[in-house]
Amino acid sequence: MSARNIQELAAFRLCEELVKAVEAATAHDRVAHDRRFCHQLNDAALDAASDVAEGWVRFYPGEFGRFLDYALASLQEVRVRTEAGYRRKYFDADTTSALLQLWARADKATR
Repeated sequence: MSARNIQELAAFRLCEELVKAVEAATAHDRVAHDRRFCHQLNDAALDAASDVAEGWVRFYPGEFGRFLDYALASLQEVRVRTEAGYRRKYFDADTTSALLQLWARADKATR
């Protein structure tokens, strides 16, 4: 069965879930004081979801594939920044693990 709308597309749903998880993780005092870091991490997560959505409305499969490539690049940025947030002690082990598990699912679905 193919997706009939963007909400049925697993890659989009998982990227959207990642956006919400990143927003929640960056809302805490431990990390919120580093506005640049929060902005970059939130933007990367939102960019991944946005790229999947933009690719979805493209007519040609090659264009959709190109936007999925952009989404994958943004997802990699989420991974790298999440790991940096752990090293900086912005995120505890549980939050980091949850974000990285969700990242892995979104990455896999987008591929």
